Amino acid sequence: MTRLAGAERDAVRERVARLNAAGKSDAEIAVAVGRPLHIVKKLLHEWRYPKKERATGHQVETTAPSSAQESVSDTTPGESSAETIEDSAPAWTALTGDAGAMDGINADMLLTIADTLKGITNAADPIYTGGALTIHTDAPIGVMFVSCAHLGGRYTVHRQFWTLIKQALALPNLYFAFLGDDTEGFLPTFKDRSAPMSQPLSIAVQLTLLALIVKHLAGARRLLFGMAGQHSGDWYTRNFGYNPVERAYRDQGVPYFDGQAYFVMTVGQQEYRLAVSHQFPGHSMYNKLHAQTRAFHWNFPSADVVAMGDKHTYAMQEEVAYTWEFDAGLRSSPYVWFVQTGTAKVGPDKYTLKRYPRGQFDWPMMVFDNLEHRIIGMRDLEVARAWFGRTRGRVNA
Repeated sequence: MTRLAGAERDAVRERVARLNAAGKSDAEIAVAVGRPLHIVKKLLHEWRYPKKERATGHQVETTAPSSAQESVSDTTPGESSAETIEDSAPAWTALTGDAGAMDGINADMLLTIADTLKGITNAADPIYTGGALTIHTDAPIGVMFVSCAHLGGRYTVHRQFWTLIKQALALPNLYFAFLGDDTEGFLPTFKDRSAPMSQPLSIAVQLTLLALIVKHLAGARRLLFGMAGQHSGDWYTRNFGYNPVERAYRDQGVPYFDGQAYFVMTVGQQEYRLAVSHQFPGHSMYNKLHAQTRAFHWNFPSADVVAMGDKHTYAMQEEVAYTWEFDAGLRSSPYVWFVQTGTAKVGPDKYTLKRYPRGQFDWPMMVFDNLEHRIIGMRDLEVARAWFGRTRGRVNA
């Protein structure tokens, strides 16, 4: 049994009080005086909150016993009601570690560190939502909006997909904008297990194929950007915590959008504003372009083109909008194009056949003039070839 009483107790309590006043932590004081931490806390409590005197008749006596009577032992408080408290458990007195490591740390320091770490994380994994794209040209250019290739799908027309890509590459000044769902993957919460299990191409093969396609188009300097989709980028992120689809694009120096994006594209002497997404909010069974129209009126009123994928169907429409804004010089044109892209997964899918129509293999193209603010929409490569050929005779070889 160890006992702390009388003059020794007073001396230890005095030293504990001095170390506390010097700013030492309880753990540091325990090490310095060679006493268990709970004894130090008890002595500090007595020093900070001395017991009040109480009156008994005509005399005044204190509830605390004299230093000769009171004793404190190295036991856990509350285990004994006797004046002498004896040890009953092991007591650590000199633990090594980071006790007191938070001394001097304040909110300002932690917030500064947080900003620094966010900057490093954002630099390593940037999130793009727009930008400025410049195409130096003395001729019009075209953009084919490609979405929902579903490269690993059982119902994907792989050969037709690649044939269309090669035919499009044969046209001068025709670029590609990929709007997501490049691979099949699947929604993380999709309950029909037969859907992902029926993919003829494994996940690894799908990613390899996508990387080769992206490398091919980026090497030809024809790929403008890539984009996340529920089946591709989002599926990998939610299931595995990283996005190899995004890496396939960025490894080739091609921007990758994680969601909606809005950017300015300069073509020769003209500027065009494009709002793009794999899926804008909104749906209508009567209007295939409802989501694009909603996005235009609520978020992108200066857009020249609003394009999205996801729905596996094809639609295009040019409208007159915001003529007052145009007359006031706030829009470059009173016209806007709404674009809905098709898919290379035409079905009939077992899991969509019950609720959705079969997919439509059509990817729209928009031609942007370099001298006048003019956009022409089409879906046929032969029409695009003829249009390029007769537009002022300016076609880059």
